[in-house]
Amino acid sequence: KQFQRVSHEFSVAGCLHRFTRKEFLQHSEGFFCRHCNAKHECVKQLSFKHLPTVLCFHIKRFQNLGGGITKKLMDNVSFPMALDMRPFLSSTVLRERYGVSGVSPGASVGSQYELTSVVMHLGGTLQGGHYVCYVRHDDRWYLINDAYVF
Repeated sequence: KQFQRVSHEFSVAGCLHRFTRKEFLQHSEGFFCRHCNAKHECVKQLSFKHLPTVLCFHIKRFQNLGGGITKKLMDNVSFPMALDMRPFLSSTVLRERYGVSGVSPGASVGSQYELTSVVMHLGGTLQGGHYVCYVRHDDRWYLINDAYVF
């Protein structure tokens, strides 16, 4: 019987949603209260309090299989030309979860990003390969490969 490799396509937005999704911690993973000396269920959620001027994502493309064996993940990752980070800001998360008033909605200035470059690893293994970079300048994309620009 042959096994067929199932390829998935992931997106930067999907990765961000997964990274910032709520996690429900129960029992032994819960919050420990020193007053009642017991653990309680709670919700943990990551978000961004502040955003940088330049936003750079490093997407993990390798999987540790155990026993010192690592493989490169070959799934495609799509990325938008523009990205709005407001849904991932702490101010947005708090306002949506608790309806907290007085929490800044997160200014639209500073939460909008445009794609300017992508670095790619060419090669199918962790032990070898080559990095190239695509860079946008004046609405044109250029491939940078070592000392060559195409």
